[in-house]
Amino acid sequence: MVRLLALAFAAYCYLQPALLLADDAAGQLAGSWKLTAWTIQIIGGELTEPMGQDPKGRPVFTPDGHVAFIITAANRKPATNDAESAALLKSLLPTPESSQ
Repeated sequence: MVRLLALAFAAYCYLQPALLLADDAAGQLAGSWKLTAWTIQIIGGELTEPMGQDPKGRPVFTPDGHVAFIITAANRKPATNDAESAALLKSLLPTPESSQ
């Protein structure tokens, strides 16, 4: 009985028209998505949030398989001088010093 159910399930999966192929998956993901969290954990290390608890950003997936990410810290303010502009760049992508 178990073998019959396994065979029926395998046939269903094989014949299922909605089964995604690798080429179709890129088309299914295409678009812009809202970033809700970004955490990093190195094996054996602690879980960190390099951009804080509420990062802002979007990944953009293209139908031909390309992707781009825009990730910023939540507390970024517009710069009024060169020093503030440099500080904004550091909050765009973390450096090893800023993520600790």
